[in-house]
Amino acid sequence: LQDDEKERRKYTQAGFHYLEQHDCLEQLVIPDARMRSATLRYWEAQYDVLITSNMFNSPHGWSSFTTYANYYAYMLSGEIKYLQRTFNGLGSAMQVIDFGTGKLRWAFITDPYLMVRQVNRNIDGATPLDYPGMHYHADLYPHDELVMGEQYVDMVSDWFFANSTDNDVHEHFKCLEEIALTKAYLAEKPNGDLITFNCTAERNGKTITIKPGEPIIENIHLNLRKKYTVLVQTADEAVEAEAAKGMSWLNIRTSY
Repeated sequence: LQDDEKERRKYTQAGFHYLEQHDCLEQLVIPDARMRSATLRYWEAQYDVLITSNMFNSPHGWSSFTTYANYYAYMLSGEIKYLQRTFNGLGSAMQVIDFGTGKLRWAFITDPYLMVRQVNRNIDGATPLDYPGMHYHADLYPHDELVMGEQYVDMVSDWFFANSTDNDVHEHFKCLEEIALTKAYLAEKPNGDLITFNCTAERNGKTITIKPGEPIIENIHLNLRKKYTVLVQTADEAVEAEAAKGMSWLNIRTSY
């Protein structure tokens, strides 16, 4: 947003400084795809899903703020590690949906073993628009005693009419829509290899052929180390363009 180049450098450098400080919370070395690049957090269980013991959760809805940070770091720098972290974070976040049943869960719990207590029914007399209080400690209401660990925790707002905040899970879907739903990404590594997200790519000499992963793709972001002719093949048409060295967006017509 800065027009002045000096100010632009100042804020960019500050942003990268803080993001690098954040590495230790981003699950960057863990091989478990349920958590990779998702912020490691410790709180919110009591307020979000009515559980007495707070716990490490990764991802939680607010983990997607880190996904945004890595995305904008990539847009500013072109460093491929930030693009990889962006899509690893999205991949972790989207697994809050049970792909077998379509059920939405609140967050993934990383603790291996926890004894917890969770409210198990509505507050007497509560309705979605009329309920007492703000936060509900499980010990003060009917509750279950449970063992939890390395698992997804279900939403509660579909049955609990009083105040809970499990719907911060919507941050994942806002992030998905803004960063990836209609976009694909191609980057050329320093060794010349191509890395893609939401598409496939094949290079033949000075031409790169790209196939979007879905008809909904509207824009392809390119990060190239030299100039290429880019041929985008969809189910209905082929779009050809000259792509300069560096980063650029390529708009393609879609068939939906």
